[in-house]
Amino acid sequence: DVDIPMLQTLARLALHLLRAAANASLLLHAHRLLFHLAHPTSPALAAAAEAAVLASAVRAPVAHLFVDAGGVALHTLEAGEAEGVPIVLVHGHSMSAAFFHRNIDDLVAAGRRVYALDLPGWGRSERVPFKRGGGIEEAMAYSLLPFVAWVEKLNLSSFDILAHSLGGYLALEYLHLFPEKVRSLTLIAPACITPTFSLPRTLYFLAPPQSALRALGLLGYLLFRSKYPTSPCYTAHHLRAWALHASRAPGPAGDFAARPFLALPGPRALWRAGA
Repeated sequence: DVDIPMLQTLARLALHLLRAAANASLLLHAHRLLFHLAHPTSPALAAAAEAAVLASAVRAPVAHLFVDAGGVALHTLEAGEAEGVPIVLVHGHSMSAAFFHRNIDDLVAAGRRVYALDLPGWGRSERVPFKRGGGIEEAMAYSLLPFVAWVEKLNLSSFDILAHSLGGYLALEYLHLFPEKVRSLTLIAPACITPTFSLPRTLYFLAPPQSALRALGLLGYLLFRSKYPTSPCYTAHHLRAWALHASRAPGPAGDFAARPFLALPGPRALWRAGA
């Protein structure tokens, strides 16, 4: 027999859940709208924020290029004499070419031709969709294929690479494919060299403060302010303000494509860490 009172109870519960979901969605949309009104962003404002970072430390003339890398527009900083030995700077997760602002002048003074690019989905480069459910191979191709095309477009036949964090993993993969092109490779705190990260770091990169900015509006901004680094090297050089704009560019960001690299430690590793 049909239990009518039970069905009525379930129907009321479902109605309450639908109302709660609708209210939560409306609240999120309101937070995003208020955040945009309080802290507007645009490509022009993002470019100005990046310019403030570069002006804080770079005195050498810097050209801004948008290189067509296999159909993906990669924003690139170029500095130094044309005849200088080329060096390519590859940034890490949640960063951009502008994070090398304190290195550009020294490299130019050493006679280097500097190329620093924003990887796909980061900085001022094009936001390219990442296939839902893609694995590590797709995640590597997301950045590696445009990087290969970028090198060819700039006619770089032989160059040094200085790479940080996740950019180090990308640079290693490129070296394996094109050893004849890479004069030297310098890795700074390279990521993904070991199969797993610690649990706190994995959780941080799976949902970095920048992603909260896109999803949660004002609530995300409060999380960004509390979690994004506040050390002088970030505040004095306007990096927080730049990250605030760079993380809100329309379209999917690079952190989506980086997630397949981030393996959570297994129960045994967690047990050992807590022991």
